[in-house]
Amino acid sequence: LSGGLVGLGYRYDQRALLIAGALLAPRLGPIAGLSLASVSGSLRFFLRMLVALTLGVLLVGVAAALVFGLALEPDSVSLLPYEHTKLNLVDFGLLLTGAVILAIVVARSERLAGIASVAVAYELILPLGAASVGLVLSDPELVQGAALTFVLHLTWAVAAGLFTLILMG
Repeated sequence: LSGGLVGLGYRYDQRALLIAGALLAPRLGPIAGLSLASVSGSLRFFLRMLVALTLGVLLVGVAAALVFGLALEPDSVSLLPYEHTKLNLVDFGLLLTGAVILAIVVARSERLAGIASVAVAYELILPLGAASVGLVLSDPELVQGAALTFVLHLTWAVAAGLFTLILMG
């Protein structure tokens, strides 16, 4: 559902649908789990979280691509996906804040913080959806830029959680 809303949002240039996609995204426990597994040194737990994250990413990406492709009209251009191929400080700040809060709440109460998860989901799912849209449009520049943004956001989210857990002891 989250990927479908992101695909529709990109197709019709509607930011509200993109936000709805982030709100409906599953909680991103695997992000905090990867950080926790790195701190604890548990390879088995790390691999489980990596597989869970990979499956979630694939589901969202495929759903976004399918919905965008099915709604595609001939000779139409969607500009919104291109906005998620660039790095900016506001997005980066939101990502780091969400990742840090996610790690703190997981460490203290062994549950996930909903708002922090939405912040991280917004910063991960939108570039992922843009990369999927780039595949449908056969636009290598869009795919590369969005995929790079997704990978950098994912890396920084896990690193922020890792450093937060290290500082917490």
